Amino acid sequence: MKFLVLTTACLLTLAAATALSASDDLVQRIEAIAAQSKSAETATEFSDIIAECEALLVEEFANDRHREYVKSLHAWALELRGRTRVELADQFQRAGNTTQAETVLSQAMQDFDKAIASDHDHWKAWMHRGSLKAREQAYADAIEDFTRVIELKPDYLNAVFNRGELHFQLGDYQSALADYDRVLQTAPDDWQAVNGRAGCLLEFDRNEEALADYNRLVNRQPFSAWALANRSDAHVAMENWQNARTDLEKAIELQATGALHRRLAWLLATCPVEQFCDGPAAIQHAQKAVDLDGKTMENLETLAAAFAAAGDFDRARDIQTQVIGLADDATESEHSIRRTMYEQS
Repeated sequence: MKFLVLTTACLLTLAAATALSASDDLVQRIEAIAAQSKSAETATEFSDIIAECEALLVEEFANDRHREYVKSLHAWALELRGRTRVELADQFQRAGNTTQAETVLSQAMQDFDKAIASDHDHWKAWMHRGSLKAREQAYADAIEDFTRVIELKPDYLNAVFNRGELHFQLGDYQSALADYDRVLQTAPDDWQAVNGRAGCLLEFDRNEEALADYNRLVNRQPFSAWALANRSDAHVAMENWQNARTDLEKAIELQATGALHRRLAWLLATCPVEQFCDGPAAIQHAQKAVDLDGKTMENLETLAAAFAAAGDFDRARDIQTQVIGLADDATESEHSIRRTMYEQS
């Protein structure tokens, strides 16, 4: 992995920073770590630069430009060490070492915090800290970080898109829609932003506009299972039941995931138009979801609905009892009501 070295765009030039006499010890030390930064690639090498910067920052500088240069270099090395630690944590995670991954991610977060403290305008540190906060599901905090990135670098669309995704996660669809639109004004073919905007439009019952976005997405990516599956949501909203089923069936042909089987099973079990209900097929798809992803609450609830659609209310009631056992207090009453409905059928 090779990182970019310091540039005049983000730091003072070394010539400006070394305006003091060449014999000055501080200048020589600054020159040394600046040279070291040109070849630094590993966390250990970044740590050496960080340590020397911190040692320099306790010294008295005759020129404030020297201190600002060292602070910028300090932030630069911290941000890059944080990134190497995130990559290392991913390696631990893939190897199944969750505890070690969490420890290294915590160290990475500390690096990003320190980088921002050292240079408040270091937009990459804000960006990577925001990504890490989003990863930890601290969505509101991540939004604040991405907003700071956008303030510092308004044309960096990744930050705008990421903020939109988090607004969507928090149910702030108006803010999410504004961010997706902002991305698409500059990059009209950004398919992720098209998909996000369509999801927002569905939330506002702007179904035809959402379908138009999903059609664009499917036309661009005809072999994307998730593009087809998401378009099925627009068809459901518009009560185009056959089109919704067709999209989900095509999606499963492309990528037979448990989630896709569950979505089709739910449609076939709960469609309000009887001619589009298919209890036996719903059972097959719901059982496939269970086989692939296990007895999750969503999968079992879908399986219960499928048996109810097929007229086997005893089996539906028994499975719904398992759902209640998995539910928390906030949702248990809703699942209990559904079980009572199966008892009364």
